[in-house]
Amino acid sequence: MEKKNSIFKTLKLYRVFKKTIKKNKLILSKDYGLRVDRSYRLYRVINLPVKKDIESPYNINKKDIDVFVESMIKDYANKTGSYLNSIGLSEMYDFYDIKEVEKNSYLLVIGFSIKNVNFRSDVFYKNIYYRLIPGLILTAIISCLIIFL
Repeated sequence: MEKKNSIFKTLKLYRVFKKTIKKNKLILSKDYGLRVDRSYRLYRVINLPVKKDIESPYNINKKDIDVFVESMIKDYANKTGSYLNSIGLSEMYDFYDIKEVEKNSYLLVIGFSIKNVNFRSDVFYKNIYYRLIPGLILTAIISCLIIFL
């Protein structure tokens, strides 16, 4: 049976992930076209060649185009994954989402993830921004009202 990491160990690893992403942000942006959002997810929209450009000289069916698209995304994911592993983030990231946003554009989202812990950085930041901070502000307001009344 695998032992689960504690929340403190997970947050410590997440801090290491954030520092590494901050330190390598320029390289990730310049060489890999990745952007970093405020919850330290890496994302990129991959624009593929237009379907007409692929089909015009050849007679290619939809299944072949899907295989071509899948191979291009896998190549990019492998290249990005090998760089993330080389900067010390192996086993600290996962591909959160790969989805088609437009006809020939795919969104690739990479974020912090540990194998045996259900922790997603976007959910973590949403909880902080929309639950913890408003709760602290409300508590401070109520405390001030009680003290001064």
